[in-house]
Amino acid sequence: MYNLLDSYDNAESVYSKDVSLFIGKALDLFLNAIFPTCGTMTRDGHFTFLIGNSELKPDVKFSAKVGSSKFDFLIFEVKCPNSVPKDDLFKMSLELQFMINRMIAAKVKL
Repeated sequence: MYNLLDSYDNAESVYSKDVSLFIGKALDLFLNAIFPTCGTMTRDGHFTFLIGNSELKPDVKFSAKVGSSKFDFLIFEVKCPNSVPKDDLFKMSLELQFMINRMIAAKVKL
């Protein structure tokens, strides 16, 4: 936690309109501290498509290997402090529905 706070103290301004820059400057520090990736969990690059779908692209996503298959299981839609609100709630509902349906179709047992 100290490293996270120290990084924020030394960071540049996070008041950017560019989502990718905002994720890199503000959110990455938090995600790396709270969700360290290791073992079967991976964090994919910014704006990467959901596994099995070439249309849905969350701002940030985490995946994990279950058995021999990889599944997306955690997504983030990011809003910069100065951004204009869009309909990300609907977008997230489609992404979550796709992720859950894919797990159900594969009969994933959690």
